[in-house]
Amino acid sequence: MAGLEGRKPSRVLRVARYSALTFVVSAVLLAATLFVSAFAALALVCAVLWAALFRVVRDVRSQRETMDGYLDAVSDKYDSIIGVLCGAMNLRDDIKSLHTSRVSKLAARVASEMGLRFEDIRLLQKSAVLADIGKIEIAESILTKPGDLSGHEWDEMKRHPELGYAILSGISNLRDAGEIVLAHHERYDGQGYPRGLRGEEIP
Repeated sequence: MAGLEGRKPSRVLRVARYSALTFVVSAVLLAATLFVSAFAALALVCAVLWAALFRVVRDVRSQRETMDGYLDAVSDKYDSIIGVLCGAMNLRDDIKSLHTSRVSKLAARVASEMGLRFEDIRLLQKSAVLADIGKIEIAESILTKPGDLSGHEWDEMKRHPELGYAILSGISNLRDAGEIVLAHHERYDGQGYPRGLRGEEIP
């Protein structure tokens, strides 16, 4: 009896150890299964997200190529219109073309120093070229007069920003340039024309 009682604790201990080992192994297997399942689920989610992202990037690239083609076509038309208008103004003669080129380059330089976007710099260059387009509506006798202009003649000459704006605002691709042409003789102190804008009122 005494020997039997001596064995009971060791047997209970073995059963307890076996149970604990079984529990630990089961817990490890369960954790591993959950980890593998979670990893598989995460991998699946990542794969779906990458596929979606790839499709979006491909679509955006395709749309951008289409838009670039459209912008190139618009730019060609824009340049053609400007060429026609400059031809109408006789801006290609030596004196006027040099002046226009200097103004355009200066405007681009100032805009670049101000940190403006490329699109805005290009717009300023175009506007500088077209700044005097309204002079095609001014009488040749005033434009070519060698001496000082009379008060009436000067008033007529000062209309060219508004006349230029009227011409450009009728061309959809040049309306934004028209706003700049309208304001190109305004002064920061308000002493310019045609509207006498001052400071931040000038576009």
